Amino acid sequence: MRTFKIDDLEFLDHQPSVDWEGYLIEENGVTGWHDGVDARRDADERHYGHGAFGQPGDLDARVIVVRGKVVARTVLKLEHLRRRLTSFLADGHLARISEDVAGETWWAQGRQGTRPTAPLANSGDTFSPFQLNLWCENPRIFSDTFDFGPNPGSVFIEQTSGTFEAEVELEITAITSMVGGYGVHLMSGAATLGHVRVQATLSAGQTHVIRDGVVYQNGAPILGAVQSGDSWTLPPNGTYLAYLAPVSEAGSGSVRVRGLNTRV
Repeated sequence: MRTFKIDDLEFLDHQPSVDWEGYLIEENGVTGWHDGVDARRDADERHYGHGAFGQPGDLDARVIVVRGKVVARTVLKLEHLRRRLTSFLADGHLARISEDVAGETWWAQGRQGTRPTAPLANSGDTFSPFQLNLWCENPRIFSDTFDFGPNPGSVFIEQTSGTFEAEVELEITAITSMVGGYGVHLMSGAATLGHVRVQATLSAGQTHVIRDGVVYQNGAPILGAVQSGDSWTLPPNGTYLAYLAPVSEAGSGSVRVRGLNTRV
């Protein structure tokens, strides 16, 4: 059994009772949610050879289409449900889109795409087809949170159910003051997959939160705190090591890593 929701609007793939009223998804009625997304790239043709020069490209936005029928017991209730469907994303807000299957929930955020349709029913009918189109500027789909640490010096981390690189939040707490700043590195064996070098002092007992390439202390950003590197992402497969390297080995601290299991 699948339950698909857009904000508080619920869509079911089955009719739970003969008296039920709501939005029923037709068979294979959700496209763009379980599929991947297109990649975009500026490729240079090989003028004197086959193909083009290699470009990794970036993922495009995600487009989701939901099709089904509006089901009601009365013509008046059908009209109310139809109008709600065609109006509730019209203000352009960013809606939470989610699917629950057997207790596991994955979610994304999106806005109205092309116009929703829910044609008038034939006279006396209490059902009407609908189609809803959603545009997700971020193609990623998220699940529950992974959270490792805090551990002194280093912590092993992994995505527990994700299949695509996940953005992370680092929480660094000084055990003894790191006056010259510190670095945080993501390692796979001997290979460095990502790093960030923070030049701001972190006093004993204080905490830095590093998110989206910005360092925060007590909720306020510290401008210019990042000297080099940037926010790094956690690959989906395997176990990795995040470790803290105080500058000139002065000071010590603990590392905590949080993020959302991610797929596309």
